[in-house]
Amino acid sequence: ERLVFVVLCARIHVHVTLSSTAATAHRPPTKTVHMTFDEFMSTAHAAEHASLQSDHWYLQLRTKGTSEWIYEDLKEWRPQFNFWFGDPTANQGIDCRFGARGISASNHYDGGRNFIAMLRGKKRYIIAPPTECPNMHLFPQSHPEARHSMGDWANLDYKQYPNYLKVKAINVVLSAGEVLYLPSYWFHHIISTTLSIQCNCRSGMALRGRKLTNKCDSL
Repeated sequence: ERLVFVVLCARIHVHVTLSSTAATAHRPPTKTVHMTFDEFMSTAHAAEHASLQSDHWYLQLRTKGTSEWIYEDLKEWRPQFNFWFGDPTANQGIDCRFGARGISASNHYDGGRNFIAMLRGKKRYIIAPPTECPNMHLFPQSHPEARHSMGDWANLDYKQYPNYLKVKAINVVLSAGEVLYLPSYWFHHIISTTLSIQCNCRSGMALRGRKLTNKCDSL
């Protein structure tokens, strides 16, 4: 979920979340494949009835590059001083994610102020403030998965990660037509409960929460 894929002629780069048996702690749990958009949509629709343990397919487009056309439908999100942008000079474009049921993003935090708009389907967000950082069992800063929590949040091992029992979090289901504002450094674990389309934009970094996560990352 941290890779960017672009439209390239008639074929697209698609992000595949591998089944749990194919992923390990030290190998990226994803790979990139090439297919047409029609092929991607066929696999995404098939996931509505597939096992949650099977491979899932995920497409991400970003306005910077070959996907400037996204601004045609989301004109309000062109960088400018308005409700959506606290600092338009720090905006890095719009990210749109097309995901199948069962796709998840492991618990992590980002620095940017983040507005998330659900265009189709539903996603479940488990969110927690930066004050919960000491309980999040983060990978060390030197690890490829820095800023992310260890363990499988779909089947947590509380004996191995006991501090998860202390986490105070909020459970939010974001539906089509709704927008979620996620402040800087807030933790979020995301699960697509249906075939979904979601776009988001970031606008600079806030200072609140930075010291908490910096201290936590250094543990």
